[in-house]
Amino acid sequence: QQSGYILQSDGSGTASWADPSSIANDNDWILNGSDMYSGISGNIGIGTNNPDDLLHIHDPGNTQVKIESSVNGLASLELDAADTKASVDFYDNGTWAGTMGYDVDDEFLFWQEDGYGKILIGKDGKIGIGTNSPQAGLVVSGSSIWNSAIGIENTGSGTEWRMNVNGSNFGITKISGSTFTPFKLKTNGDAQFLNSSGDETVTIFDDGSVGIGTTSTDAVLDIDVSESWSSIYGQKIEIDKQSSGTMYGIASYLERDVSGYSVGIYSDVDNDGSSSAATFALYGYASGNSPGAKYGVFGSTGPLASGTKYGVYCSGNGAYSGSWSSISDLKFKENIDEYEGALENLMKLQTKTYFFKNNSEYAHMNFSKKRQFGLIAQEVEKIFPELVEDGVHPGQLNKKTNTEAENINFKSMNYIGLIPVLVQSIQEQQEMIEELKKEIEKLKSK
Repeated sequence: QQSGYILQSDGSGTASWADPSSIANDNDWILNGSDMYSGISGNIGIGTNNPDDLLHIHDPGNTQVKIESSVNGLASLELDAADTKASVDFYDNGTWAGTMGYDVDDEFLFWQEDGYGKILIGKDGKIGIGTNSPQAGLVVSGSSIWNSAIGIENTGSGTEWRMNVNGSNFGITKISGSTFTPFKLKTNGDAQFLNSSGDETVTIFDDGSVGIGTTSTDAVLDIDVSESWSSIYGQKIEIDKQSSGTMYGIASYLERDVSGYSVGIYSDVDNDGSSSAATFALYGYASGNSPGAKYGVFGSTGPLASGTKYGVYCSGNGAYSGSWSSISDLKFKENIDEYEGALENLMKLQTKTYFFKNNSEYAHMNFSKKRQFGLIAQEVEKIFPELVEDGVHPGQLNKKTNTEAENINFKSMNYIGLIPVLVQSIQEQQEMIEELKKEIEKLKSK
């Protein structure tokens, strides 16, 4: 190649350099000062005598066209058609920097630096970054957490979030400012939410159960808070409903067909503080200006329930500051009869003094330790069987093993039910007194 020479072809595909002055001017190439251009209206072929386009370059091996600047440090590129790939090679100051092209056999576009895998777009629309075999719409592959991450950045606020795979776990990580990962999805199916310190605050387990403040649970919802939590509520529900209809702050429905404790709501409060403030395991408060009744606590057993039924049962003392009333409306009563012989039956009762047993067997029943005055249920049952019922105290619950001891069966007495008998006996006694008064008056008049 010499300065000022031009490239010519002999028509059979062989190219050579020739002095323009030795070539007849057929207007194929025309000199214009230091420029040269083709004067023909057809296609130009290099390595082929049957060009398909304006410029058609053919080589049985690798066909390459190089475009570069003579200034060091500037980029250059090569158009390359080799085997089953058509590509553009990029160079940085003579050093290969990467290749962008199309693979005919595997039918994908690619960008490579050290083999396939940097960026790949398949004919099926799947995109691979760091892999040449994406099996999903977008696959990012890398050997470290950030090489395989997908980042989303707001340049206005300077905030960036990255979806990543750390070990075997999927996570979403905040990068700007203080870096932390607020969400993880584990290979075992658990999903976790974390705070800025990296502590697991909420875990949704693979079986659907939820742990708040704990990473293990045997409950559907387990809330385990420590002193580091600023809230004083383990669970707080606020509902503001303006429309009509029933509202439930907490609705609990249990159904079981096997033996064992069944507790709709269980509350266990252990207060070891120095304050004299009261401790409530369950606190009910109903208020408002509606005309309807208000129930601080309402307990009921189903009408079809079998066994001993308690609307409310106290293990320990019971007290109230208002009044305790029993339903006595006529509309609820039938087969009403007069009662006689109250005084006679009452005289058969024997009042006793006693102490409750507070040994280990009955300690969980919370009996009073004071001296008691009362009747013996078995003795009362012989005279007033209607006032004695069979009772059941639940077996003590072992909170560690979540098992309960055997129930304690006993006889209980309806002392309130004895009041009408006392009223009738006083009336009968008063009639006797009146009769005695009449007899005394008769004796005085003689």
